[in-house]
Amino acid sequence: MKNLEDAEDLGTRLLYLEPNKKKYWNQVSALYFAKEFELDSLAALELGYENNTLDKEADYLLLAKYYLYQKSPLKSIMVINDGIKKKIIKENEENLKLLSSSYFYSRDLENGIKILVKAEKFLMIRIYLLD
Repeated sequence: MKNLEDAEDLGTRLLYLEPNKKKYWNQVSALYFAKEFELDSLAALELGYENNTLDKEADYLLLAKYYLYQKSPLKSIMVINDGIKKKIIKENEENLKLLSSSYFYSRDLENGIKILVKAEKFLMIRIYLLD
């Protein structure tokens, strides 16, 4: 546990010195998660997103899933749509189902259904290609 605390201390100092370093945000987020500080982990990812240091699909999807886990589906929708718009998140069946779930969780049934239908088209294409 002491090593995690030392790493966390070092990570936060590095962030203070270089707040635009993406890898520092990711490392601090992972440390918080390892220590089971889920809200701190979410905050670190969120700040990375707000500072435009997240540039991988996995980072965007992790943040969107964190938002859903923290019962913030509108933020999840915002992150996924932003990632798709920036062409960081691929429009595929799995990602669209996550977006659809976020809409359903926010009680926006109309958009949830629309996105789910779009996701199912990917499934139908995959099934067609397998036959």
